[in-house]
Amino acid sequence: NCIEILASSSTSMGRPVDDEGPTFRPTITSTPRRNDGLDDVVESIRAKAALQHIQLEEFKNIWYGDFKQYVRRKEAEFINEVRFRRQTTIQNLEKINEYHKVLDEISEELTVDINNMNATMAYMDGFAEGLPEKMFNLPSKANK
Repeated sequence: NCIEILASSSTSMGRPVDDEGPTFRPTITSTPRRNDGLDDVVESIRAKAALQHIQLEEFKNIWYGDFKQYVRRKEAEFINEVRFRRQTTIQNLEKINEYHKVLDEISEELTVDINNMNATMAYMDGFAEGLPEKMFNLPSKANK
């Protein structure tokens, strides 16, 4: 009397691969009235295999669920960081544009001031050109 255990394996010699987990097939035949304990052993092995399969599924679900949760949390953190940086960048650009407008106004005012100063300098140069002759009633160089 023996029990044949077929486990899923890619090296099972000619046996079909079982992806659902281990398969247990008793090769003994017990008489229904005789209690030799083999039925209990077979039932125990089946129960352990089922329990291991359930535990594996629970482990996969928990691990995969936790992993998915972790990925979602990291994705949300990344999206929030991108939104924050985008908002900060927009605010900085708005400030830069405001500074640019102020600098443009200052530049225009300085250009007007420089033009006025140039006109004043040209007038002063023209006025100063004949000043000594006018002050001392000297003949101008042009009259010489």
